[in-house]
Amino acid sequence: MNLKRTLRELGYCTVLSSLMLSSCSPDWGKADPPAGDQVLASREVVGTFSFDGEGTVLSTMDKVVGVEGVNYAEVKNDSLKKTTLMLNGACLRTTNPFKSVKLQNGAAVTFWVYSKDTVDLDDILIRFGSENADSAEFYMTKNAEIVYNKSGQSNYDENNPDEYKTGVIVPDQWHFIALQVSTDGYTLYADGIQSNVATGRDWNAVVSAINHADYVYLGNTDGSIGETYLADITFIRNQMQESDWNKKYTGKESGGSEDDKSFEYVVGDFVQVVGAEDNTSAWWSEFSNYYRIPSESSMTFNFTNYTSGTGGNWNNWNLAITTDDARGGDDYSEYFVIRSDLYGWGDCYASGTWSNEGYPSDDDGWATFRTDMVGADVVVNVERSGSTVTVTATATCTNNTVYVEKFTTECGDGTQVIRAFFIADGSHLDFNKDGCFVEKKVDVTTTTVGAEDNSSAWWSEFSDYFQIPSNAELDLAFTNYTSGTGGNWNNWNLAITTDDERGGDDYAEYFVIRSDLYGWGDSYASGTWSNEGYPSDDDGWAEFRTNMVGADVVLNIERSGSTVTVTATETCTNSTVYVEKFTTDCGDGTQVIRAFLIADGSHLGMDSDRCKISIPLFD
Repeated sequence: MNLKRTLRELGYCTVLSSLMLSSCSPDWGKADPPAGDQVLASREVVGTFSFDGEGTVLSTMDKVVGVEGVNYAEVKNDSLKKTTLMLNGACLRTTNPFKSVKLQNGAAVTFWVYSKDTVDLDDILIRFGSENADSAEFYMTKNAEIVYNKSGQSNYDENNPDEYKTGVIVPDQWHFIALQVSTDGYTLYADGIQSNVATGRDWNAVVSAINHADYVYLGNTDGSIGETYLADITFIRNQMQESDWNKKYTGKESGGSEDDKSFEYVVGDFVQVVGAEDNTSAWWSEFSNYYRIPSESSMTFNFTNYTSGTGGNWNNWNLAITTDDARGGDDYSEYFVIRSDLYGWGDCYASGTWSNEGYPSDDDGWATFRTDMVGADVVVNVERSGSTVTVTATATCTNNTVYVEKFTTECGDGTQVIRAFFIADGSHLDFNKDGCFVEKKVDVTTTTVGAEDNSSAWWSEFSDYFQIPSNAELDLAFTNYTSGTGGNWNNWNLAITTDDERGGDDYAEYFVIRSDLYGWGDSYASGTWSNEGYPSDDDGWAEFRTNMVGADVVLNIERSGSTVTVTATETCTNSTVYVEKFTTDCGDGTQVIRAFLIADGSHLGMDSDRCKISIPLFD
């Protein structure tokens, strides 16, 4: 995986999430179509109720009815791998996170829910309201019933169970619910599928009610809710992204990395050499593995390109991007096929665009190209962002000449899995197993870690948990905010732990490290440090403290067998760069580990677009 750090220098982009919106329809279970011309306005997570088993969130909630430990409690769920809030004859309320912000065009809430044994469709899951009887209220029930009430206004009720049973929440099953309320209607997603949409009426009033309600209530105020479990309740200002709603229960929900690893990215055993080694393979006779690429991800391949150097410009590598079926299958079709010489064809080819660096413009240049490509090291990156597919191929020749070609086009609606495979043509390709990996963005729900006035005490403010499977890499990017006048340690802090929540029975810390070359933990003493640019005297550390105000930080956490290496690159606003690197062994290398960040007299602004995990395609 060390190759990946080199590949970053080639400027590959991370994948951006896209928002999907459907036409208005009560058609439950309909797959969500692609985005149209929707405009997003300042999406921001303004609050999360992620229960930690320590009572941290629960302590911020007032009891309306019920007895703690009997009618409500924090309960660890092994299948969801989260600590949940159990409600059984209770109602809790807490301050409305939306009340302190401006909602430009809507509000959204997402959460996991499980209803034990039976489902009382009148049970309220979440309600925005106030104690004043004349105030507006808005709530959602287990029937996905959407209710808005305000004295003296035109009230309404969507999906009343007396009239229509939606079947959204099935008993004894975990479901992921995402409700988007906009100024022109609402959209509900259940388990990653758009379940219902409604427009018309005065939805501005609903958004206003959500914005100005004093409290959020969980459960029925009369305490009648049946045994129900809630987890990871998240409040999102304005409009959700696809990554907010496109989730479903798989039994491996903590962080998603196990899901990523279990997805069939590669079909068949590793094919190292594609094509006859004497370069005699005819066109469309020798193929690589099929590589399956899901939406909003990128895949990188590395191979050595062998060719005679005396044939055609096309006698090198070739790449096909197709539907998710085998060649010749009923559902097989080619979006496009491209070659190493800026040429291609296929259903989506004509609408695409090319760019290149270093490619020739005359016959003599092409003759040189053919010779240069003998033994060239080639890195091909296929990136998906919505319906857009971008292929960037960088060929570094043995004489250090570099050719870069880039092709971009639209393929399908962006939601489907696509396939990639390579073809030899009077050539052969020798794949580097270590240079083939998939890269996906990780979910970042806590976008600001720590109080923005840098007042957060140690071990009080945390990022999300991020799982890292064996032999994978995690990148976390954020802006580091601090007063610049405190201690060297009043910046970012990173914990690497076992795969359990803080305080859980299986929780232990491999190590915790800080931005100032210091740390502790079970595996810390056996580790090694190195650094670039760090100070060696008091004056230097005083500059360090000042420089770290607003520094752009990228933490790369790399696993190779049992070895974990953290490389932190801190680029300060005055262009000073500090790099610290810590390496140690954690466990046997086969287990999933967790990473999370901690504020300490600081706060961290997470850059969700640059937070990603890279997983090798081959063990």
